[in-house]
Amino acid sequence: MTKQKTYAMEELYPVWTKLAGKYAGADSTSLPWEKAQMLMGAVLYCLQESGMYPGAIVSAGGSVSLQERYETGRRLVREKAEGLRDLYHELLAGFQDYGVLCLREVVTEGLPAFFLQYDMEFEPQHTILTLDYPLLYGLPDGSGVDAVWEYTKGIFMEQQFLKGFDTGYILAVLGAYSSEYELLAENICGIVIPCLAGHLLLKKPLQEKLSPKDRRHLATLLRGYAPADLSAILEKMLDGLCRERYPDPEEPGAYLKSCISDISVRIRGCVENDCMERVFLV
Repeated sequence: MTKQKTYAMEELYPVWTKLAGKYAGADSTSLPWEKAQMLMGAVLYCLQESGMYPGAIVSAGGSVSLQERYETGRRLVREKAEGLRDLYHELLAGFQDYGVLCLREVVTEGLPAFFLQYDMEFEPQHTILTLDYPLLYGLPDGSGVDAVWEYTKGIFMEQQFLKGFDTGYILAVLGAYSSEYELLAENICGIVIPCLAGHLLLKKPLQEKLSPKDRRHLATLLRGYAPADLSAILEKMLDGLCRERYPDPEEPGAYLKSCISDISVRIRGCVENDCMERVFLV
């Protein structure tokens, strides 16, 4: 195995100096501390993009210079930002916020602001976007274009999933969840998926609302499942739905199934506390 070389901070300095020269010209030696830190963050971010990571900046056998790795990372940041713009335009085609204000604002205001303000050369590590609408698994790791890419991709996969159902059904579920659902910072799929599970378990069309008898039947049925069995049933359900909606269902399926554990716990709690209407809403 080729021994990897670890770079010291003084070896990063020439890369930083070149970037600082672009940023401040002849005054690069008198940069404020905050700006110097920002530019070092930009260097580290681009190195990370090229396969490096902060705190352990290495090269394979030293055959590629640190400057070359930085330039490679900078190119990858630019390409990812361009790809993000394409993904955003695809997201906008047929986008529905279902009345959820934080989703509407992040897609129609936050993302355009990101494209206008993102500085891929001097501050690529800055996320800019506040990511107010939560994804199914919370917020993406990382920062800058990496975080915004994962965030936008999550919203895009959710939109593709929700488009497979009648808009009236989605709105009915959200309205039953809260009379002020428009103001909630909650994930739409995390609310809708348990309701879908109820209908699918009973083999009941979505157009037909669940009755109190249906919910009692579900409670009886679900009491017989161990938590792991319930999770497996929900995963199988989502796998089937994803095969219907995506040409390549693996990634969106993995994303949507990231909520399974939480939903299983919620369903079990409602079964045990006899409040099935809180999770099987319509």
